[in-house]
Amino acid sequence: MIICEGYMDVIAMHQAGFTMAVASLGTAFTTGQAMILKRYTDEVILSYDSDEAGTKAALRGIGILKEAGLKGKVLDLRPHKDPDEFIKNEGKEAFEERIRNAESTFFFEVRVMESQHNLSDPEDKTEFYRDIAKKLCEFEEPIERENYTEAVAARYNIAIADLKGLVASYAGKAGMVTPARRPESGIQNKKKPEDGAKKNQRLLLTWLTDEPEIYPKVAAWVTPEDFSDDLYRKVATEVFSGMENGNFSPAAILDHFTEEEQYGQVAEMFNTNLVDIETKDQRRKAFRDIILGVKQAGYDRQKRELKPDDPEFLNKTIQGKKALEKLAHANISPDD
Repeated sequence: MIICEGYMDVIAMHQAGFTMAVASLGTAFTTGQAMILKRYTDEVILSYDSDEAGTKAALRGIGILKEAGLKGKVLDLRPHKDPDEFIKNEGKEAFEERIRNAESTFFFEVRVMESQHNLSDPEDKTEFYRDIAKKLCEFEEPIERENYTEAVAARYNIAIADLKGLVASYAGKAGMVTPARRPESGIQNKKKPEDGAKKNQRLLLTWLTDEPEIYPKVAAWVTPEDFSDDLYRKVATEVFSGMENGNFSPAAILDHFTEEEQYGQVAEMFNTNLVDIETKDQRRKAFRDIILGVKQAGYDRQKRELKPDDPEFLNKTIQGKKALEKLAHANISPDD
């Protein structure tokens, strides 16, 4: 299917024999429209106007197509403004050729980024390459990311090893997701990072002990592997397993730890004071912050343990970062 902006474009395309054309009317392409299209096709070509407004509409449309699970391409109408004008000036055959050579959404986005940089300026050119590297990090599948990395390196004459190194650097860079705040005060944790991580993990385990009914909400976002310390991870594994099987017992878990120091640490995990929560909004915020804090700590641990030369380093780093970004923008609650 080909999506264009208005009915005049649809009429011109149908008259020229391109009956797969539809219009979102204006630039208001929606997720609902994308889901309707998905009933009929798995690939959509965006054919918006070639001006600034059309470019913005195409960029927005790309995101909507991805959300709907549709493959997308973008029609390059330059030097003409819209399909109607293109067909009148170039003819049906030229338009058909543009359809065959429709641009991948990735390279369209890169081309838009390129237009925002002065490639004759070394500093601006370097910034453009950095933007490309960040864009390549969006590919979760290693093979797809590798293919696009090679293609973009060839197109822009970038040394492949340098580009791969830049991609790995951005994939492994910390601090791209806002760290969790301390629920009890709403201010940034001043303690060492590992202290804050353990506090969030203790809070989560205590909350699960006090309210086992929230387990499905927790398990939707967190696994025992997200716990950053070996002892905490071992306890979390037993807690999650017990709740999954319906036989959770803090006392039974404590019995597994006979060493006095460990016994005390595990007991604390089930008895960490939760904050005084007066409203539902405060409860929702505390839950979200704790979950995000645990997830962030697990991601940080994974990055420390993985070596840059590990074949899985880039893939796991990107997947972990995307999971964090998704969680950071999610509306989660222990009650909904």
